[in-house]
Amino acid sequence: MKIIKMKIIKMKMEGGKEGGFTLIELILSMVILSIIAGAGSYGIIAVTEGFVSARDKAEMLVKAEVATLRLEKELQQVFVTSTTYPINGSAGTLTFGTFRQAGTEVQRTISYTSPNLYYNDGANHFLLNGVTAFNFTYYTDPATSTGAVASSATRIIRFDITITDSNGNAYTITKKVTSRNL
Repeated sequence: MKIIKMKIIKMKMEGGKEGGFTLIELILSMVILSIIAGAGSYGIIAVTEGFVSARDKAEMLVKAEVATLRLEKELQQVFVTSTTYPINGSAGTLTFGTFRQAGTEVQRTISYTSPNLYYNDGANHFLLNGVTAFNFTYYTDPATSTGAVASSATRIIRFDITITDSNGNAYTITKKVTSRNL
């Protein structure tokens, strides 16, 4: 007990100095940590926004590729010399005839009504949304780059799809398709 009393007396003589931080040191530490945390949060937000943007762009381009593949498949089946459903097209719409497996001819239409692209084979099918521009170009000669009017002489059909993402970036997909049913 005598040892404890001596330690207490010794502490009182030294001015009661105890280990620890002063209030100013604590406040300064909190300010520095707040600045570091704020800067770190901006970095995390930027990375997250970049990820979301990249994911949305990839999803949009996959949908556009699926629509492009469907259009290619349908345009390969165009029966350009059909008398029942003659090919009739403009810049944004194409009506044409194709054969079913049973050998009967059916009418099909591909149309663009901003911002959607549709395919109709008796029932209206939605192909793609977010389309900002869609265009058909018709060619009678594979060697020429000059477009023509859609007719029984059409040999190649080119289509251009432009889609725009949420950031305003436009992407254009262009395909040329030759019909198998010439």
